[in-house]
Amino acid sequence: MYEFLLTSTDNMISVYVFGTWNTFNAVANPWISTMMMLYVVIMGYLVWLGRINISFADLMPRVFKLVAIYVLVTNIGLLTFFVYSTFVEVPASVISALYASTGENTGSINANMSDIYDHGIEAAQNISKKAGYNVILHIYSLLITLLTVSVVMVAGGYIVLGKLAVAVLLALAPFFILLYLFSGTKSLFEGWLRQILTFALITLPLSQGITCACLTSFKA
Repeated sequence: MYEFLLTSTDNMISVYVFGTWNTFNAVANPWISTMMMLYVVIMGYLVWLGRINISFADLMPRVFKLVAIYVLVTNIGLLTFFVYSTFVEVPASVISALYASTGENTGSINANMSDIYDHGIEAAQNISKKAGYNVILHIYSLLITLLTVSVVMVAGGYIVLGKLAVAVLLALAPFFILLYLFSGTKSLFEGWLRQILTFALITLPLSQGITCACLTSFKA
């Protein structure tokens, strides 16, 4: 059940992010192209008139950055490879690898959540079966059940919130990447980058670390 819910969330996020990128490209592409050409023409004209003193060695990195950012934000395939994969697929792979180090190999963080729930409930049921008339063991079984449900709900909630936050920030990626072009707006890009790194690389591994610890305890 939990794997299905988390996988459904991933699918909705993918549809949202790629839909937003396609809409952004369809609406903003002509404006971006026009502004980029104007920037190059005006910059070249000012350099030719001598209004701007800049060497060729200093000019080339600016031109390269301009071209690279333009190609990136106007190409969905490149955005997917460099941006979506970096902030969605790479963290998920790292988390799965860390989880696999505990001896499990479910393949994804979504499957891991179901695995945690199954192990916890199974441990509680085994204790309850062996308890007989021992009230203490029945109480212990109930506590494990409550702990399992609580851990899955809390960790799953953190994971979903992290994914939703990353989705919103990813949807805005083309806009914030464009802001990197100018010194006055570069700080906005850096703030966006810090936020998406926080949600992608801190919240999810923290939640997964908690659930891995609980699963190890259940199995023990």
